[in-house]
Amino acid sequence: FPKLVEAYPDVNDQLVLALMLLRERRAASSPYRAWMDSFPRTFSTPLYFSESEMSELKGSSLHALTRTRLEQLKKTHEIVSTFMHANYSEVFPDESLSLEDFKWAISVVAARSFTLNLVDGTIIALIPGVDAINHGNVDTEFRFDNETNSFVV
Repeated sequence: FPKLVEAYPDVNDQLVLALMLLRERRAASSPYRAWMDSFPRTFSTPLYFSESEMSELKGSSLHALTRTRLEQLKKTHEIVSTFMHANYSEVFPDESLSLEDFKWAISVVAARSFTLNLVDGTIIALIPGVDAINHGNVDTEFRFDNETNSFVV
């Protein structure tokens, strides 16, 4: 989304990756369809708590942090959805970038992305297949090999 990066030079990689994920999720003929269908539909993080669940957290720092994060997400969503509709309406028609979809995409990126240290900088990436094995108590190393230009597990 070059127009987004041009308009907001400080936009973070996670946001761009989340928007790319939403674009692919909408494309009926996406080559990533089977992989994307394997992603969780919801998450069990506090961002997804009901009001009654949130009330259980009152008085804790997690309650305040979650409320702040939700407000940030709402503000970012409002700015991004307006911008994307105005500049990429073929991908994000009016009213089509819901807060729930946006929150889902941000959550997928947070849970399943990797940070790769490349010769010319650091990037955030979603890697089909590898994203499903980044949990558990198995001693595993993930890195990008700049000499072979490949991801090594």
